Amino acid sequence: MRIARARKTAALILLLLLAVAAPLSATQVGGPRLPTNPNLPPIQLEGVWEATVSWTQWDSKTGGFILMFQDYSAPTREGCEAQISNIGPGATITKFCTFRAY
Repeated sequence: MRIARARKTAALILLLLLAVAAPLSATQVGGPRLPTNPNLPPIQLEGVWEATVSWTQWDSKTGGFILMFQDYSAPTREGCEAQISNIGPGATITKFCTFRAY
């Protein structure tokens, strides 16, 4: 009886935490913003989504490691995320997809 009650309590706490965290993960950094007046169309900002990835690479000329950077850009956030989802295991995302208006 106590084990069943503990499982129900743990499941309830987990669902509560998921419900609280869900809106936080859906936040968009940049891009279209909703107007304060719902009768107006959304404001479309013109710009680009950018990300930066870094990794270390052996340089035979200097005999040491050097830090390399690669910039990615896309017109949509989904396109930016798709590009950086294919990085290698030794790479680090230095700057995640952020919106830069023109």
